Amino acid sequence: MPTSGIPANAYAFGTSYPKPEPFFAMKSFPNTSLLTLSLLSTSLLACSPKHAAEAAMSTHWTISSNGIGDFSLGESPTAEGVSGASPFEAFIADGIEVKGWEMARPKLRIELNEGGKINALRLYGKAPQTQAGLGVGSTLKALQNAYPDLRTRNLPPTLGKDRCSATTRTLPDVRFHFESCEAAESGAEVIRVDLWRD
Repeated sequence: MPTSGIPANAYAFGTSYPKPEPFFAMKSFPNTSLLTLSLLSTSLLACSPKHAAEAAMSTHWTISSNGIGDFSLGESPTAEGVSGASPFEAFIADGIEVKGWEMARPKLRIELNEGGKINALRLYGKAPQTQAGLGVGSTLKALQNAYPDLRTRNLPPTLGKDRCSATTRTLPDVRFHFESCEAAESGAEVIRVDLWRD
């Protein structure tokens, strides 16, 4: 017979003995201990130099008429700026080849011209944002409230499912893309923010 005093065949016959709890049952640890472990793991992750830099980019960078964060149209990206990025090659619109860098945090594509200067910036993540706190994930109504002169127009897809662009004179060269203008009018959110010059 087990040392717990419960017959070995008790459960086989459906006897109403309470089952012994596992040694590592969740309630054997105070909630404060779980909270402490969670905060500790989060703090360690945040202390990583790479994650700290990425967090700073997403939090403190802004979208302006000249660029996004440390990346400006017409300038060459620094080696430090693209140190965590991956090179890419792709075709957009009517088979136009583009090359450059892709970043994970913030979720940003940096397109370069033949001279290595930044030709376009395409932001897919919800950060950074404009000074008004708008960007990917914003609605057309929110954009119109912040920029009364905002205009939308239908256009052929550039990267697919981006058939509507919204622009404002407040942010020249900045384009807020929606899947379609009809979807934007119905409350759909911005799917991408582009910066490039005509």
